[in-house]
Amino acid sequence: MRRCASKGKSELYSLLDAAAYVATAQLDLSDHENAPDFTALSFYKIFGFPDLGALIVRKDVGHVLLKRQYFGGGTVDMVINGSDDVWHATKQGTLHEALEDGTPAFHSIAALHCALDVHSRLYGCMRNISQHAGHLAATLYNRMASLVHGNGAPVCTIYKNSASDYQNPRTQGPTIAFNLRTCRGTWIGKSEFERLATLNNIQLRTGGVCNPGGIASYLDLSPKEMRENYAEGLRCGNGIDEMNGKPTGIIRVSLGAMSNMKDIEACMSFVARFVDQESSQDIQLNLPNPSVNRRDSSQYFFWCRRRKKHTGVPTMQSWTADHAIHGNIQNAPLAETTPANPELDAKHPCLVEKEVVLDLMILDQKSLKEAVR
Repeated sequence: MRRCASKGKSELYSLLDAAAYVATAQLDLSDHENAPDFTALSFYKIFGFPDLGALIVRKDVGHVLLKRQYFGGGTVDMVINGSDDVWHATKQGTLHEALEDGTPAFHSIAALHCALDVHSRLYGCMRNISQHAGHLAATLYNRMASLVHGNGAPVCTIYKNSASDYQNPRTQGPTIAFNLRTCRGTWIGKSEFERLATLNNIQLRTGGVCNPGGIASYLDLSPKEMRENYAEGLRCGNGIDEMNGKPTGIIRVSLGAMSNMKDIEACMSFVARFVDQESSQDIQLNLPNPSVNRRDSSQYFFWCRRRKKHTGVPTMQSWTADHAIHGNIQNAPLAETTPANPELDAKHPCLVEKEVVLDLMILDQKSLKEAVR
C-alpha cells in the first residue's frame, strides 16, 4: 500500500487493528518498510488489567494526527478566545504531548509495568501462549465438527476460511465461530444459547461480533437482505436470531492464555445438550389419513414430540384431537409428559416451558397402542 501510494503521490495510510491478535500471538513490526502506519492494540485483552489501549505510529506519518481541529487540556501552549481572533498553538515537543488530552490514566500506566512482569513470569513468551491456545482451539474444533445428531445430521455449522487450519497458528487464531442446528436442519437461536451458557458459567459472545463484512459473507447475506432485515426490525443485540431462514449472527468461543482442557470439556458438555440422540429412532408408521372432526375426535390422539430448548432432549406429550381442531397444540394441557432434565428444571423452572414442536402424528387408539408397545 505504501509503495502504491508513493507512486501515485496520494495520501494513503494503513491501520491494523491488532487488539484480538496480540492477546495470543507475537506482534512483529521489525519489517518497517511493510509495517502498517498505525497499529491499535488493547492491553486489557492481553492482561485483563490495566484498562489501557495503545496506538503505535510510524514516525514519518505522525503529522496526520495533528490535523484535528479540536484540543483538550494539556496539549496546547497558547489559546486565544473571547474575540473574533480564535486561535490555539499545539505543543510541538513530541507527538504524544500534542495528543494526550486531559489527565493521563497514570494509575493504569503505573500498573502496566507490573502486568508485563507478571505475564512474562507466568507464560514466558507469546509463542508459548499461541501454541497453548492453538492446541485447545484445534481440540475444540475437531470435537465440535464431529458432533452429530442421532440421524447423522451435524450439530454445529462452523465458519472458517477454507485456507485456515487450526493446526497452524499462522492461518487461524484460537477462536471458533459457529451456529447450531436441530436434527432437522433448523437453526437454534444464538440469544437463547448465550443465555443458557451464562447460566452454566460459560462466557462466550454472540451476534455480529463487530464484523459486518464477515457476517454477511459467511451467512450468505446480500446487501439487499441486510437492508430488508433492518427494515423489519433487526438491530444489534435485540434478540432476533433468524430472519427469512438465515441466522442473523454467530456464536463465538475465544480461548487464551488462561484457558485449559476443563474449559473445553465444559463447553462440549454444554453443547452436547443440544444433540438429539433419538432423532434416528422416530416412530415410523403407515397410518391412515383420517378426517378428524368433532364427531370422531375422541377416537384419535395427536401425539407430539417436543424438545425443551435448554437441554435439547425430546419430551413425548399427547393431546386429544379436540385441542388440535382449535389450533391449541402449543398451549394445550399436557396429558403425558416425560421430564427432559429434572435436575435442571428444578434449578431453573422458568426454562421448563421453552419448547419447540418437532413433529406431529395423528394416531387412532389401535395405532397408538402399537406405537408405544
